[in-house]
Formats: sequence, C-alpha cells, structure tokens
Amino acid sequence: YLQQDVVIGKSRSLEVRQLRKSLRKSEDGETIASGSGSPFPVVLNAPINGRITSLSAIQLDSKPTSLLFVTTDQHQYAVIGYDSQLAPHYIRTYASGSLKDEWNQLGQLSECGPLVTVDPYSRCIILHLYDGLVTVFPIRNAIMGRPNDKFLGPVFHARLEERTVLALTILHHVDPIETPPHLCILHQDSRGAQHVATHVVDLHNSQIM
Repeated sequence: YLQQDVVIGKSRSLEVRQLRKSLRKSEDGETIASGSGSPFPVVLNAPINGRITSLSAIQLDSKPTSLLFVTTDQHQYAVIGYDSQLAPHYIRTYASGSLKDEWNQLGQLSECGPLVTVDPYSRCIILHLYDGLVTVFPIRNAIMGRPNDKFLGPVFHARLEERTVLALTILHHVDPIETPPHLCILHQDSRGAQHVATHVVDLHNSQIM
C-alpha cells in the first residue's frame, strides 16, 4: 500500500485506513482536517479465513506496494498483496499453505505466541511457532513478475538450542549481497536470565548455523 496507508489486523479481517491529504496544520501546530469526513477513513476491509495471529510487511524493490505475511490460529499462512484489478477486496494471494507437518506436530507451542521476522533485504521470512524450532521461508524475488511461478522457495525447518524465545529479528548489513541473513534471538534460560544469540541463515544449504 501507499505510505499514507495503515493496515490493521482485526481478528478475522484486514482493515486498511488511508491518511487523507487534506490534513493541514492549525495556527497552534495541531493537525486538523480541512474538509468534512474522517481524516483517516477505512478504504478497504478484507475477510481472513481464521483469526490473525501475526502480520508482517514485506517490501520488494519490484513492487510499489508492500506485501503482507499473515498467519492464523488454524496454523495457515499466506503472502498477500494489493491488486487494483481484483474487486471487491483487491487482494492477490502470492503464496499460502499449512504450518502443520511432521516437524510442527511434535513440539510444544511457544508461550510467546507466533514470532515472525522478515529479512530487511527481502531474502527470507523466519517464523518461530514451537519451542526449539524455527521455520524459514526463502523469498524468490527474481520471479515476482511471473505469476505462474512460486513466490516462496522450498520451506525448511531448523532446531534451536534456545528453548524459550522471547523475540527475534534479522539484522541489517552493509553488504547484503555478500553477507547471508543473520538471525538475532532474545531468549530466556531456566533461571530467568535473558540472553542474546545470533545465528547465520544459510539459504543455499537450507540450514541455520
């Protein structure tokens, strides 16, 4: 969506609000609407099949609007984006699937809920759903213009020594072409002490080191 748009996950739907360009500054510096109506109206409301548990933006150089990575309480995921040609909801699905497989059925659900981080250079998405396990979704940027090809590469899982993960993110790099994604994890040990650990994400060999 445009920079003036805000996407809100509301249980079983996505709400898009757009900041009107008619806003102006008053004499005392307060932002007010110069015309009638709401300055931040709802411009789109799209239903989601399930209750939204995470919502993350993906910004690609090949697209003027961001895509969204969505997970639901039914352990489903999807990558969706705005498409002005698809009325009435204007939502295109670029990838979707189930998080239920032989890896994800044996573990214990994380107490912190689903944690998602998107590589700032749009190389992968990493999801932490079960204790001691992350799921990596490689992003195939080069084929965004070919709708018949898959947006995501082969998904893989990796075990973590860190059991209680509180937060995670993928670090920025000076040279993302030469440097692989680095996953930074905030975790807690059995004594309640918190630590930070970093792992290298090897997308070519489908592993985390």
